[in-house]
Amino acid sequence: MISTPGHTAGHQSLFVDLEDSGPVILSGDLHVLREGREQRRISPYNADSAQSIASMIKIERLIEELGAELWIGHELAAFDTLKKAPDYYE
Repeated sequence: MISTPGHTAGHQSLFVDLEDSGPVILSGDLHVLREGREQRRISPYNADSAQSIASMIKIERLIEELGAELWIGHELAAFDTLKKAPDYYE
């Protein structure tokens, strides 16, 4: 679990390092859409904008350091490309 406050005080993102698929970070509500990530946009529903920006920077550094893929939970276009049951990631 990665502490990524801003959306809410206790917001967290999840890092998993899958043996075959590699490292993935599930962003939770850190980002709503890919465009928001690219433009570092803050949702109007966030509790603390400064913490949100700091959390975004933190996750981008981790992505770079770990070579991780970021999965944005509300990004339908990305969701459509992911495996779904009964398929899975290893």
